[in-house]
Amino acid sequence: EEAQWLLGISAKDALATPQLVFDRLQPKLGVLVSAGELGASCYFHQGISCAVPAFPVHVEETTGAGDAFLAGFIFSLLRDKQATITTEKSARDALRFASAAGALTCTKRGAISAQPSLKEIQDLLQA
Repeated sequence: EEAQWLLGISAKDALATPQLVFDRLQPKLGVLVSAGELGASCYFHQGISCAVPAFPVHVEETTGAGDAFLAGFIFSLLRDKQATITTEKSARDALRFASAAGALTCTKRGAISAQPSLKEIQDLLQA
């Protein structure tokens, strides 16, 4: 939705081609596009791009999902002692981790109480 509001780029186009969002922002190292049940994608200044499907979960409430997504992405980078994305694999791994965190947050009510544990995210990634 933010890509539409801020840049006039539809959610569908932003998800399919995150470079469209990247090209409209200055300065930048990369962009993350999350689109709920449609999945997520990213594009980084080195030309690294990838997309991941959404995790199929029963949605109770979406409050806090975006926060969990972003926190999951940052945690994934820091856990792997990276400050930036350097390969498509590192992008995909961080994006999947972020997507799992966001998806799990949707399975419970409440913004804070719904935030998943590391174990819950790892279990979903391994399922």
